[in-house]
Amino acid sequence: MRFDELKLNEAVVKRLSAAVNGGRLSHAVILEGGSAEDRYSAAMTLANALVCSGEGVKPCGKCGDCIKCGAESHPDVFVVKGDNEQKSYPVDLIRTVRNDAYIMPNEAEHKVYVLMNADLMSEYAQNALLKILEEPPEYVRFILTCGSKAPLLSTVISRATVFLLGAEEASGDDELTVKAKDIADRLAEGILAPGELAVMQVISELEKDKALFSACLPELRRILCDALAIKKGGRPYNETLIESRLGSHVSAEKLIKMLNDIQDISDSMKRNANYNLQLTRLGMKLR
Repeated sequence: MRFDELKLNEAVVKRLSAAVNGGRLSHAVILEGGSAEDRYSAAMTLANALVCSGEGVKPCGKCGDCIKCGAESHPDVFVVKGDNEQKSYPVDLIRTVRNDAYIMPNEAEHKVYVLMNADLMSEYAQNALLKILEEPPEYVRFILTCGSKAPLLSTVISRATVFLLGAEEASGDDELTVKAKDIADRLAEGILAPGELAVMQVISELEKDKALFSACLPELRRILCDALAIKKGGRPYNETLIESRLGSHVSAEKLIKMLNDIQDISDSMKRNANYNLQLTRLGMKLR
């Protein structure tokens, strides 16, 4: 199955395809929401694209790797299907995946692990997985699917790029979305600026707009996730874009820390934590 055959929001499909074909896909991806069928189709199409050896847009659907993926027999694509119980993901299984990840691919450029219903993983299993997510071999890719990422540890989420399958992404004409993207872009620019003034000036614009603050957090996180993907070896597709500049000038450790901090702030906002305190925290964490 090709990306354009997926029965998903067109914006999500384009983003997935662009990330793969532009060499900007993170080493770990979380596919959240949608139906179980949606998540499975998207995960397998993404895995197929990662091992495709054809020319042009991937997956080509014609090469030997694509044919094997279609038959679910590719030696470099491993699928674990959780069955609605946490026992589907015993720690020993994750440890086995972790150990196997250090073995080179058999045929393809990448070795792909698809973990269906990853939200069923216990905290112990997630911590075991985290050890390989933090420093994976260059050729390894992880695809995690979940109805909701809420049960996942923030440390796991921060090391992946999240694609929301189950909701329409806001259009470019949505005023709040446009403002949120602009704020996120300027906050990202502030990270690269000397001193703290640039970040604090943008933060000051959010003092009386809680909705805009909440909307800009996932946009900022997306920018940082893309920057981390570039840092980890993805090709900077446009040197003028903020993601490419962050990936070039900010360390992976700092990017990961900021991702963790933003996720924590976002979680705090959902718990109705003090708004002004969260604004202050964001300003401090981006310095």
